[in-house]
Amino acid sequence: MAKQAVSRSGQAFGVDAYTPLHVRGGHADVQTEKPRGQRPVTAADYARLPELLNGAHTTTYVGTAKSTGAKLVEIEGVIDGERYVTKWEVRGKRRSLTLKTFFIFTKKQP
Repeated sequence: MAKQAVSRSGQAFGVDAYTPLHVRGGHADVQTEKPRGQRPVTAADYARLPELLNGAHTTTYVGTAKSTGAKLVEIEGVIDGERYVTKWEVRGKRRSLTLKTFFIFTKKQP
C-alpha cells in the first residue's frame, strides 16, 4: 500500500501506559537495534516528541493497527541527524492520535 499524506492539524496527541512498555521491550536493546541501523529509544527521546510533532515533518497514513483495526499514521522527521519514526493510532471521536511505537534510525536509509 502506498503511503498517503494526512493533516495532523487540530489533533491532540497522547501516550498511553502501554506504549513505553512496548517500546522498551522491542526497541531498547542495542544489540537488536544496531543491525537494523537504529539505536535504542531512551526517556530523553520521549522529551523530543513535541519537537517532532511541531516541526515540519512528514505525516502519512500507513494502514491499520493489527490489534485494534484503527487507522495508523506515521510521523517521521530528522532531529540532530537521526531519523525519528513514530506510529500513531487515530482515535477519530476524540480527534486524537495515540503513540503506538517509536524507533530511531542512526544511519542514512534508502
